[in-house]
Amino acid sequence: MRPISGWLLLPALVLVVVVTWLVYVVATHLAGPGVGPSDRIDIVKITLSTAAGTGGAVALLLTFRRQRTSEITGAHTIQDATSRRITELYTKAVEQLGSDKGAVRLGGLYALERLAQDNPDQRQTIVNVLCAYLRMPHTPPPAPPQNVSPRPGTSRQTRRPVRLAGTTAAAQRASDQLRRQEHEVRLTAQRILERHLQVGDNPRRPLQTFWADLDLDLTGAVLTGINLSHCRVRTGRFTGVTFTGDASFTDATFTEDASFDDATFTGEASFTHATFTGDASFTGVTFTRGAWFDGVTFTGHASFEDVTFTGDASFTGVTFTGGAWFGGVTFTGHASFEDVTFTGGASFTGVTFTRGASFDEAAFTGGASFTGVTFTGDAWFDGVTFTGYASFTRATFTRDASFDDATFTGHASFDGVTFTGGAGFGGTLSKAAAWDFTGARVTQDAVHDSTWPAGWGAPVLGEARGTKWVLIERVAP
Repeated sequence: MRPISGWLLLPALVLVVVVTWLVYVVATHLAGPGVGPSDRIDIVKITLSTAAGTGGAVALLLTFRRQRTSEITGAHTIQDATSRRITELYTKAVEQLGSDKGAVRLGGLYALERLAQDNPDQRQTIVNVLCAYLRMPHTPPPAPPQNVSPRPGTSRQTRRPVRLAGTTAAAQRASDQLRRQEHEVRLTAQRILERHLQVGDNPRRPLQTFWADLDLDLTGAVLTGINLSHCRVRTGRFTGVTFTGDASFTDATFTEDASFDDATFTGEASFTHATFTGDASFTGVTFTRGAWFDGVTFTGHASFEDVTFTGDASFTGVTFTGGAWFGGVTFTGHASFEDVTFTGGASFTGVTFTRGASFDEAAFTGGASFTGVTFTGDAWFDGVTFTGYASFTRATFTRDASFDDATFTGHASFDGVTFTGGAGFGGTLSKAAAWDFTGARVTQDAVHDSTWPAGWGAPVLGEARGTKWVLIERVAP
């Protein structure tokens, strides 16, 4: 039991002092001259009543103290019992995840889910366990055989699934079955994360099943058909993840940093209308099929350096508040940046656009660098606004390049640019002195199909006279 606290001990001491003083006074009066027998009796009665009241008060204080101590001890006992119960349930569930039976592992996952739902302070720990489980090495099971007639000349032997050398058919089937069980367990772990990270249609009134302010660390995991649409997490680490099947982050919100560096998307990847409040990094990512970032908001810096887009890539209506870096990116399919707002600097240095690239109506508030970019397909910059500097130094336009109705407020550099197709600058607005076409050239066949900025007139032959190239030189209006 704890010692009596100061606020209870002080009144008791005061009462003792008072009683002692009364006894002293009584003794003095009883022994004093002029005190009659009746007075002595009255004084004794008063003294005894006061002493009784004092004792009662002290007893009451001590009783309250014992009651309070009992309540605190009971609360601690309940808390300790609850903590032990949570620890026991957590330990048992984690042990189930280590079972060699798929059904037992599934039971462990559901036990952890219930534990996290009932105990909010345990949610991050349990999410860490689920993520750690998904980070463990895993090879997805083979796709089920399709009932397709063999091609002419194809034997049944050649259509049998590949089997490891020295492995019997029965052993191979058993191995595939175990992999399918493990695959189902992992899909369940994904669904638990998907279910409890969804905030609902109204973030101000989230779903009761929503787990708030959590971090995800799925570094190096293999995720199948992951669907984190409408999810809200704090930080997301998806570095080196292999996304098999389609992956959806539509309307997802990352309140802090998010990293997808070196990840591989084998199916469609959708980030439509997602919000990245912190920095977002997609450095070294491979998008095997379509990648959709339409309507995304990047509040911090956004890095897409050295990314490979094998399919089409769409960034229509995206807002980049911080810097946007696309250096060294390869766009194999069509690339759309229409209506994009670049508030910070935008760098596309060394990018290759294999097919068409559209930046129509985009706005570059900070500097824009397209230095060394290769446009193999058509390039559209119609209606674009360049508020800061715009550099297309040593860029190559293999087909048509259109800058019609574009606005260049700052310096515009096209020095060393090569226009193989037509170059269109009709209706372009800018200060004439801000243009720089030093060393730029256009094919003779494309000269008549080109229009040049106001004040430039038609290009004239320079040092490349007699060749198929025409150097672009300024002609006074």
